[in-house]
Amino acid sequence: MTTIISPFERLAPSDGSANIHHFINGQLRAGKSERYGEVYNPAHGRVSGRLAFATRAEVDEAVSAAAKAFPAWSHSPAVRRARILF
Repeated sequence: MTTIISPFERLAPSDGSANIHHFINGQLRAGKSERYGEVYNPAHGRVSGRLAFATRAEVDEAVSAAAKAFPAWSHSPAVRRARILF
């Protein structure tokens, strides 16, 4: 039997205690909120980690960074975008 392990699971503790960070403007950042939500792996339904909910300021910053990056991103070849995402 073959077991498929996601890239996240290779890096994260298997007990679901990993703190997952936000990716804003090319940087990983711990969320500033004191509220957290659990992140589930849809393949097996177990908790993979937890994520701090974003504050209003973090959401605004992420949306602004995405809007600035969109023109260059949208003109990048699909192969390049796929390499970055996967």
